[in-house]
Amino acid sequence: MPDKKLTASDDPTAQDVGDTSKHPVIAKPNKVRKRRRLTLPLFSLKHKPHMTIEATGPFVDAHMPALTKSEDGMVAVLPCIDTETGEEGMLLAYTMVQSAIERSAPNYVGHFYEIERGEKVPGKDYFQVDVFELTE
Repeated sequence: MPDKKLTASDDPTAQDVGDTSKHPVIAKPNKVRKRRRLTLPLFSLKHKPHMTIEATGPFVDAHMPALTKSEDGMVAVLPCIDTETGEEGMLLAYTMVQSAIERSAPNYVGHFYEIERGEKVPGKDYFQVDVFELTE
């Protein structure tokens, strides 16, 4: 007996969405589309004191007034991948971390780094941080 070809009408969970000919994504099913996540999680050394990352883009300034004491509310974040989990995100970068990574190579994108947060510096609002570039 030949295999029966299933259609959407054979699927009891299928929902009729109406005419899709004008929908830009559905109307062109043969065109390959890439999907890029725009809402990335924020990685912080405050919550994860040891991280190994791959820098996937340059540092960018982000407006996050709740996370900084600066008057303009801007913080530096680094697009990266947490190599331990494979999760893509944005590393909230202390000034010391940003400076160390930017000095490590003219183009640090694609490089791997290990970042360790140490003890809080006595009398200060920040922690000791060590940054290591990982090479083969």
